[in-house]
Amino acid sequence: MTDSTQLPCGILTKEESEANSMSFDGIVTRAMTNELDTLLRGGRINRIHQPGAALLRLDVYAGGKNYKLLLDTAGNTPYVYIADHVPENPEKPPQFCMVLRKHLQGGRIRAIRQIGIDRVMQWEIDTRDELGVETKKVLLAELMGKYANIFLLDARQTIIEPMKRISGDISSVRPVYPGMPYTGFPSGKVSLLDTLLLPGENEALRIQKWLLQSYEGFGPPLTRELCYQAEIDPSRPASALTGPERTRLEKTLADFREKLLSHSYQPSIMGAGKAFYAYPLHHLGEDIRACPSMSACVESYRLKKQEQAPTDSPGRGLTQTVRRLLERAQAKAAKMQNEYEDSLDREKDLLYADLLSAHSHAVQRGATEVEVLNYFDENTPMIAIPLDPKKNVWQNAQKFYKAHSKKKSREKRLAVLLPRVESEIAYFRQVLQDLSLVQTREEADEIRAELTDEGILRKKGPQKKRRESSRPYQFVSSDGYTIYVGKNSRQNDQLTMRTAGKDDFFFHAKDVPGSHVIVRADKEPLPKRTQMEAAWLAALYSSEKEENHVLVDYTRKKNVRKQKGAKPGQVLYDPYDTVTVDLKNPASWPEQRKG
Repeated sequence: MTDSTQLPCGILTKEESEANSMSFDGIVTRAMTNELDTLLRGGRINRIHQPGAALLRLDVYAGGKNYKLLLDTAGNTPYVYIADHVPENPEKPPQFCMVLRKHLQGGRIRAIRQIGIDRVMQWEIDTRDELGVETKKVLLAELMGKYANIFLLDARQTIIEPMKRISGDISSVRPVYPGMPYTGFPSGKVSLLDTLLLPGENEALRIQKWLLQSYEGFGPPLTRELCYQAEIDPSRPASALTGPERTRLEKTLADFREKLLSHSYQPSIMGAGKAFYAYPLHHLGEDIRACPSMSACVESYRLKKQEQAPTDSPGRGLTQTVRRLLERAQAKAAKMQNEYEDSLDREKDLLYADLLSAHSHAVQRGATEVEVLNYFDENTPMIAIPLDPKKNVWQNAQKFYKAHSKKKSREKRLAVLLPRVESEIAYFRQVLQDLSLVQTREEADEIRAELTDEGILRKKGPQKKRRESSRPYQFVSSDGYTIYVGKNSRQNDQLTMRTAGKDDFFFHAKDVPGSHVIVRADKEPLPKRTQMEAAWLAALYSSEKEENHVLVDYTRKKNVRKQKGAKPGQVLYDPYDTVTVDLKNPASWPEQRKG
């Protein structure tokens, strides 16, 4: 595939892609868990802060020292580590922070454990409830890329509060909200701590991919390093390994298992700060520097990334503004979701009111509770109704009637408002994705103008005459088909809803922010190679570009429609097909991408 414009900065070489994929895998999580448990076990949680929508900070006093523990679940690269440099705290703490303060502040850390050898870490905390009774709580962090989340659980593993609530509309497989039993992510893989597995003689997968899919907690950097140490080409089919290669691989895995079992870690920074891991990664080159701790390693890497981020990026200031707008919208949605869920139990208020009216003779003035027969249940069980001792029976009944009416009105109002806020959140996420593609001041100004026209940003002073809009990225597939990729939401609208013909093909990363990709095709079917190249572009120009595998939907443009009142770039499409793009597999990359 060739491009008819300069290749944008989002396209990476193989080495750059791997260096940027140094996120927490199960091995880094094991090393960090061991370090934190050694330092913080028995420590007291003095303060809890939430500097960002997806960022948590715990101040822990342990062993005569104060530690600042950061848990970051933002983006595709979550982290947990002890930090020397911490962000400022907001004036008003978010709801999740308030819940954690109520349940955990003042508690002592009994232990910090890893679940299996995967990217899940839990803190077992001894604390006291409102009555001063000793109780156990669990703070659990899932460090799984875009699915990263933090949970507060009780001793029975019931969710008290998650950092990110996930409704059944968003995920029917694993909704997340208070009161649900916590269920993890079973990996279906083997643990090297328990089993040393070698590929079968008929295994068709490449050896690196086989290691990734077979062993729990293994990430791409580790599997390449293991192949490097065993002197095996990672792209070789597993079935093609020779006897000596299988022997070397078995010894490499056995030696590595001994390091894991003995907790012998060597936190290291590679490539002048471009990569980190729990062990030196020699396949990345000779520039390797040892770190005194896993936390120091992670913080050094993060600070280096911040230094390398262009401070004069054309869209930098606008990106910060949109991030703040997104955090506000997320906080607003969380509050509205709580109110909506609270309004759903309004029938209980109506029941209490009706039963109090029917049993008014049984209620003594000044009582805080009354037990009466529930005539509305065919089994007529006894039911306890809480009372305000300062009110008589009729005033208490009236209080419940008013609560029922108020919740009913609130439910109707929130049923309209909540989808609007959720649409805003989706739009702000898309704008952040658009801003990640910005390379010139003119492109940043286009997005600013879009936000101003949408009434999200204020107009400042006299408006400059707008320049001609930038054009979409344009590519030519291996089969000679023209492929367009939108740079921003307004351009996506123009490209899909006006420029594309009804028989052209539309591609978009599934259920995530990303560019609209259009393939000029008229009525003929799309060749398989062009289809995968267009899907690859849709995955690359999406918020999932750091993931290994990305789902991409595609359909004819005639199946794409825009709802009235929808934000720029927001469309619906049906029917459609879905393909999987392997962004980390060099063999699947178009020739233009290979480094």
